[in-house]
Amino acid sequence: MLVIGKIKYDNMLFEKKYKTHSVEVNKNNNFFEIKTYLNWDIFTDLVIKVFSIEEERHFINVFIRKIFNTNEFKIFGSSFEYFDFCHSNSIEPKEQSWFNTIFYQGDLSSLKFNFELKSISFQELYFSSEDTFENKEIRYSITFPESDNLKTDSKRLKNTLEENNVSKLYHFTDITNLKSIFDKGGLYSWSFLKNKTVRNTFASTNLSKELDSRRGLENYVRLSFNSTQPMMHKAIYDGRISHPVIIEIDPSVIFLKETLFSDRNATDKNAIIGSSYEDLNRINLNIAKRDNYFNLDDNDKSLFQAEVLVHEKIRTEFFLNLAKLKQYLN
Repeated sequence: MLVIGKIKYDNMLFEKKYKTHSVEVNKNNNFFEIKTYLNWDIFTDLVIKVFSIEEERHFINVFIRKIFNTNEFKIFGSSFEYFDFCHSNSIEPKEQSWFNTIFYQGDLSSLKFNFELKSISFQELYFSSEDTFENKEIRYSITFPESDNLKTDSKRLKNTLEENNVSKLYHFTDITNLKSIFDKGGLYSWSFLKNKTVRNTFASTNLSKELDSRRGLENYVRLSFNSTQPMMHKAIYDGRISHPVIIEIDPSVIFLKETLFSDRNATDKNAIIGSSYEDLNRINLNIAKRDNYFNLDDNDKSLFQAEVLVHEKIRTEFFLNLAKLKQYLN
């Protein structure tokens, strides 16, 4: 679950607390940057049924949109939109900030008037005992995203991740692929890219693709539990990639219904692959997360290469190191 700790700015102008939320305002180039935080009771009520960080951010973002619901405030619908805005306006973007960051262009007195008016009006409606249409709209119209694409045992999967301190998954690619990844809004399987005739520098070999096809895995994006994958070093050695970059992925992709788990490299003939809680728990996470691959025996080297396979695509909203990846494009 996302930790909603506050970022303290050296150039913060002021902060203000309301019954439903608090704001911190600082100056950033030609804009006022407003960080909005939900009060704890409201936050916990809002996300109590949420399985993934993506959903959590979605709810916080929707709630904030209900407070500052005019065009004077620039609010973002995705991390991609936030980073594009920042780069276009020479603003240094911050990781994991798109969902509760607002920008305002104008003078300080008009900003104070506008967000004070919006904030007080919202909190009074939210806590009003009257059963009006406006009150219902504020309290109850924040609906969960469609959960049809989530696994039924997501809670148990989440517990496994927390118990084993799995906070990130990893995917490596060549730096030349980043522009295409951002242009298309995410990572796609090699089969999807091939069918769409998208030019790409593939790290996988033809044999690997053939083995994928035999097992029906050609339309999956591969993720590992460790950033130091031997397959990356082999791809560099063979000349398939020349400048690798690591994409850090939110582990909540594990909750997606079509996500698979393999207890070793999925092309290994001995790999056991499935989509259930039991399949995830078959993975030896203690070995898969080690940083000493070359000191392991042959069996443990196989287990080290355990994989998470996400069907077809992983949107950029799941990227945890988006700002760093964006810098490679400059």
